[in-house]
Amino acid sequence: MHFTIQTTNHWNAGFFASWVRLRNACNAGEEGFLSESLGDLARIFSPNALFDQENEWLAIAVNDPKSGECLARATVSFPKARGSLAFAPVGWFDARENPEAASAVLNTAAQWAAAHDFKRVRGPMDGNFFYSYLIY
Repeated sequence: MHFTIQTTNHWNAGFFASWVRLRNACNAGEEGFLSESLGDLARIFSPNALFDQENEWLAIAVNDPKSGECLARATVSFPKARGSLAFAPVGWFDARENPEAASAVLNTAAQWAAAHDFKRVRGPMDGNFFYSYLIY
């Protein structure tokens, strides 16, 4: 199947709105699921957010080329103060029941990581719990 792949490394409300729709659709009816909102993602990815300030990151959406519907999503990131980190974390992963879309989003993440000299990616990891951006 052919997909369109969109990426961003800055806050884009339209882009992230498709992410919210995907997460909420994938988890609809799941007991205990707390729906995601655009505000939730803005607290992480907007320019004033600590995650954005402390990390290099790429958000990825794999879309159906006909409907434009987001079929899979993920981020890949690493701290700007990289140190000896041996892998690039992949997080905020969701995919509809479509293995090809899931593979496309993870392959895109791995390619970005390789372009930044990482030999491996690891996930799922929604950010990194050692950093202060998770305390709000």
